[in-house]
Amino acid sequence: MPDDIHLNSRTFVLPGEVEKVLDLSAARLAVVRDNLEMALREKRVEFEKYVKEEKKGFDAFRLREVRDILTLEDLKEKVDTVNTIYETLENCSKEAKAINIDEQLLQIDVSNFQTLAAIIEKMDPVEKLWKTAYEFEKNHETWMFGPFMDLNADTIKEEVESMAKIIHKLTRQLSANPNAKRAAEQMRVKIDKFKVFLPLLDCICRQGLEQRHWELISGKLGKPCNPVMYPSLKEMIDIDVMRIQAELEEISNAAGKEFELNNQLIQMQNEWKDIRFEIMQYRDSDTHILSALDDIQTLLDDQVMKSQAMGRSPFIAALGTKADDWENKLVMMQDILDAWTSVQSTWMYLEPIFSSEDIMRQMPVEGRNFKSVDKIWRRIMKHTVQDPSVIAATDYPDMLPIFKKAIQELDGVQKGLNTYLEQKRLFFARFFFLSNDELLEILSETKDPLRVQPHLKKCFEGIEMLTFEDNMMISAMISAEQEEVALIRKIDPNSANGLVELWLKDVETTMLESIHEQMKLAWDNYYKTPRINWVLNWPGQVVQSISCMAWTYEVEYAIETNDLSNYLEKCNGQISELVSLVRTDLSSGERIAIEALIVLDVHDKDVVKYMLDERVSTLTEFDWISQLRYYWKINDENMEYVCVSMVVTDVKYGMEYLGNVPRLIVTPLTDRCYR
Repeated sequence: MPDDIHLNSRTFVLPGEVEKVLDLSAARLAVVRDNLEMALREKRVEFEKYVKEEKKGFDAFRLREVRDILTLEDLKEKVDTVNTIYETLENCSKEAKAINIDEQLLQIDVSNFQTLAAIIEKMDPVEKLWKTAYEFEKNHETWMFGPFMDLNADTIKEEVESMAKIIHKLTRQLSANPNAKRAAEQMRVKIDKFKVFLPLLDCICRQGLEQRHWELISGKLGKPCNPVMYPSLKEMIDIDVMRIQAELEEISNAAGKEFELNNQLIQMQNEWKDIRFEIMQYRDSDTHILSALDDIQTLLDDQVMKSQAMGRSPFIAALGTKADDWENKLVMMQDILDAWTSVQSTWMYLEPIFSSEDIMRQMPVEGRNFKSVDKIWRRIMKHTVQDPSVIAATDYPDMLPIFKKAIQELDGVQKGLNTYLEQKRLFFARFFFLSNDELLEILSETKDPLRVQPHLKKCFEGIEMLTFEDNMMISAMISAEQEEVALIRKIDPNSANGLVELWLKDVETTMLESIHEQMKLAWDNYYKTPRINWVLNWPGQVVQSISCMAWTYEVEYAIETNDLSNYLEKCNGQISELVSLVRTDLSSGERIAIEALIVLDVHDKDVVKYMLDERVSTLTEFDWISQLRYYWKINDENMEYVCVSMVVTDVKYGMEYLGNVPRLIVTPLTDRCYR
């Protein structure tokens, strides 16, 4: 296309055209640069000429002769002139900086403007001289002739010391300028002269100077002296107060220390204005208790230490009884808080106990004493809730004696409570297995025997719970494995008239009699029923015990008839039957009992085999009497009991219900254990 051919041609001729444009632009830029450089050089020359002209005026001012006595107006005029000069110098500095920037952009040598730098260097000490002199003269009027009660001696001392340092340095810097140096020397003399009065100013401006201190000063001076009669420093100097400088400093220092102590006391008191007790409702009752006392206790301890340290100060006497009263108040608050927390902790422990009518009925004296303290506690807490401020709350009338008496009464209540619990434990010894809280939970709900259920396990090892009928009669005991064993007779808790230990004692007696009866019946039934059926008809503990008893009689019979080998085969047969039985569908309780009995039978079989190997032939041989043996025996009262024997030791079987759990069988000679 014609357009494409045209563009293609332009591509070859365009670089030449671009070079021409660039050359033209470079030529134009060179002209512009030359013009700028020329203009900048002219500007620089004009600026330097201006600075040199101004320098003449600056030097004239700097070297101008100074009168011997300069008034405040003269110094003000000097300062105004200095400010004008520095305004001009500031403008010159800005102009010089602008010229330097342009020079950097044009990449030419940067001018240093030495004349301007020299002017600034020489004017700096002159500026400091006249401004310092004016500032001192202006303040000197106020310091000397104004009311000294409005002055701050510490601030004035800092300002004068700073001025003295500046003037001292200027006397060296202005050595080449005699007139300015003479003015600096004059100012140094004035400042040094005023510095003599700084200790006096510090004394009479001291915070804490009161009428009694001015009376002491007047006594030392020999004439009346106070800020009303002589309100300025000049007047104080005129009455020659400086001749008692030492005594004045002593009185002033004492006043300052007293003032600091008083401020410290006020600050300590102010810290308590916003301190309040944190109060929370106690359970769902209508009373309250204190909480989060750590911060209050920390502040109290800290302030007690501070107040005691203040009391050791020799200047504390000036405060009169204020410091002692505050220290006594803090100590009282500390004692009250300690007693308060002690009463609260004891009250919180006893309140749930004596809320029970059963406990109140069983402990009438302690109950009345606790109710008396409880009434006082609720009244004090009601007052505290109305105004929880620590200061106001601890101002309750006779609070500390009330709390001390409450502590004594609560201690008596606790002692009575402990004695009461000890009597219960001595009557029913199994209560020793329970903590005070657990025992009190039982005793506080004597109308509800079911409240005893959670604690039965601690009193009776094998009893998890008791079976209560609809009429609340107890008919059976249940183990943790849910094995239920009927009692030989029913127990009526209501017949104990609220005395839990009575019907629990009856449970204990009935438990022992019931296990004894179960064992007697199981023994009578052992040889009347096939063993494979018998083991399922009785509690696990009874099955294991009677099996041991039957094994004992059968082994002794086998030894006497020299028939241990046949009895060994019988033992193996019994084990096989039990193994077959355990593989059938059994309840969990039955399975536990059978598995334990299998272990027991295996042990018995091993003992029989051991005696067969050792050729035991009589009942008196050690290999036999060293085994654990069970017998039915009759005591002197013609009562049957189970006796457990080993060697020459006989122990009466306790008949304690242990539940359906495997027992530990030890074989002394074979050194083996079976669980």
